[in-house]
Amino acid sequence: MKLIKIMKKLFSIAKFLIFIGILGYLLLCALIIEESNTPAVQNADVAIILGAAVYGERPSPVFEERIRHAIHLYQTQKVKKLIFTGGTPKEGYGTEAEVAMRWAIKQGIPKEDILVDPISRNTWENLQNAAAIMQQHHWHRCIIVSDPYHMARVRLMTHRMPFEIQLSATPTSRFNQASFKTKWKFISQEIASILFYVLQSLWHFLK
Repeated sequence: MKLIKIMKKLFSIAKFLIFIGILGYLLLCALIIEESNTPAVQNADVAIILGAAVYGERPSPVFEERIRHAIHLYQTQKVKKLIFTGGTPKEGYGTEAEVAMRWAIKQGIPKEDILVDPISRNTWENLQNAAAIMQQHHWHRCIIVSDPYHMARVRLMTHRMPFEIQLSATPTSRFNQASFKTKWKFISQEIASILFYVLQSLWHFLK
């Protein structure tokens, strides 16, 4: 009888944990979708473009959309400068930031209005290195450019930065035209990234 009671208790705990897990998953889904709909931006000192994959000397389709959107912000005088971020996964290959810079220059952006962070390897480093550049130039207002479903994590990572921060998602993205299955897969990957960041932050806080 004791064993049966223990099993029932464990089963109840398991059901509760599953319920909490599902609820947390759905709440994060809602947060990601809500943050993907970024409002119109006001003028800022600089746009920070988060890195993405490049193929040789050409940005990937995802990265190209981020660059295009940043160029639009510059050309409509929402920002005066652009900071491209992103290193390279392999030594000897062009960095994401430098490929983006060259691509933007070909579209008519003056080189003197572009700054690069060619060493960051992930979103957190993109943001930290771009923040350091802002501090060096005494800039206080920025617009961060990335994909719609990336914005919830960016918001979380920037909430303590001492700047006036606006988020601006790319209006066009391959994820917008993707199937429901592909969108759900991407959202799930983004949830995993958010949870990993939260756990990392807790670990550093507790150390």
